[in-house]
Amino acid sequence: MKNQVKQKFCGGFTLLEIMVVVVISLVVVMFSVPMYKKAQYKNHYLAAQGVLLDVGNGVRMFKANYPDYTFPTETAYCNITANKANSSATPPTSCSGIVGWLMTNKYINQIPFAQDNISNRYRGYFFRIDLNATGDIACCTNASNANAIACMARLSSNTGGTDNNTPTCAWITQTGEFAHN
Repeated sequence: MKNQVKQKFCGGFTLLEIMVVVVISLVVVMFSVPMYKKAQYKNHYLAAQGVLLDVGNGVRMFKANYPDYTFPTETAYCNITANKANSSATPPTSCSGIVGWLMTNKYINQIPFAQDNISNRYRGYFFRIDLNATGDIACCTNASNANAIACMARLSSNTGGTDNNTPTCAWITQTGEFAHN
């Protein structure tokens, strides 16, 4: 028995074993990538929803403190764009001025907008305010939200796709209710 010829063992894996591992890996990737994208869309929506809630509450506090304020007449609503400070003593009467004034006076927190050529979006969403609550916010105009004071809408061309389970538009009403379509 001691004189038996020892078999030479080269070690390593067979081609079949490697193919099985590759197939299993591809199946895992096939299922995980769509789930990751779905989680990413949901995360972006929830982050934007938090900003919308902050904006809506800030606008409601502003309206309580300045009940006689006349909303800028150049348009029915104001886009919330880059964070531009405005330290005037009274609220200005222009869209660009009022948004900066609301941020400077801590009614609305600074929004970390995208650092690219589209400076009015956050996580693929843009935001608007309507202090008169006319319901003229383009992304949210319908009968159920006639008293919307703040709105957010997804820019589908800039998000790299869509997720059918994530609403494209959401709004805050004068009473602080949150709704979406």
